[in-house]
Amino acid sequence: MCCVQLYNSGSMYGIDANIYTQGTADFIIAMTEAVIQGFNTAGGFFTGLPASKVAVGLPACSNAAGGGFTDSATVNAAIKYLRGMGPKPASYTLFTIGGYPNLRGMMTWSINWDASNNCANVYQYANNYDNLFGGGFPLSITELRATAAVLKTPTLCEVSWFAEGYAATQNFILERSQDGEHFAEVGTMNAGTMIDSKTFYTFDDHLSSNINSLSLFYRIRFVDLDQRTRVSNMLRVAPSRSDAVADTHISKPLCVDIGVASFEYGIHRNQHSISRYYRSPFTGMESNIRQRYFIDSIRWFARICPRSLCSAMY
Repeated sequence: MCCVQLYNSGSMYGIDANIYTQGTADFIIAMTEAVIQGFNTAGGFFTGLPASKVAVGLPACSNAAGGGFTDSATVNAAIKYLRGMGPKPASYTLFTIGGYPNLRGMMTWSINWDASNNCANVYQYANNYDNLFGGGFPLSITELRATAAVLKTPTLCEVSWFAEGYAATQNFILERSQDGEHFAEVGTMNAGTMIDSKTFYTFDDHLSSNINSLSLFYRIRFVDLDQRTRVSNMLRVAPSRSDAVADTHISKPLCVDIGVASFEYGIHRNQHSISRYYRSPFTGMESNIRQRYFIDSIRWFARICPRSLCSAMY
């Protein structure tokens, strides 16, 4: 991720060949778009970076910079325009119509000044960021659960789920399977800006007439701006909402990836496999559980599967 320092620089050219002054909405917008679009330099053309890898770096307080401090209202207006969420606040017009919804965020090097009461309001920069981006890291969902997959007609299934926790705007991916094992994407829905409470969603999946709708399974996948993934439990289609609620055991996942921990490790990859028996609290059936731990440089996952699927997966 590139955090572009938009202060202590004086005036600078935008990619429209006009000059913009630091401390203004035009400066924030023009300089940020230049980093995304690319620009000519004495050493050649800088090709630019994806908006999802660009954050706007600003001082949190006028005392924290020699020049270029921008008040919260101006920053708010500039970022909203950059993300396609608000009107043009000054003279600069974005080259990309609709802006950059995946702009990574804002950052500041002067967090100590932001906490100080000697510079406007305490935590004004942090509060402005929270107002614009919803707070949290790109992926900090505490729960993602599919709640129902109900036939509204023989060729229309309504899938419901909820997510809880902070997350930057990104998509939910709806996946469908005919055997509970092999899933394919059938649609996406924008997650919007989630808050630290349950947010509920529904999606209508239009089915082909030659599909046996009562044999279908659904699950929800969430991918953050770093392409990290969270997968919900799995549901089997029910003929009515009351059936979907009552058939709770079938809503449990046959196979699920569980994030266990996130930490640094000294080697690139190490693998261990463990086999033992487990009696399901949902069905009373005894299953062979195999756990495989993958330790790369950042994550540790456990994959848990019933015996009927293990031979195919490992």
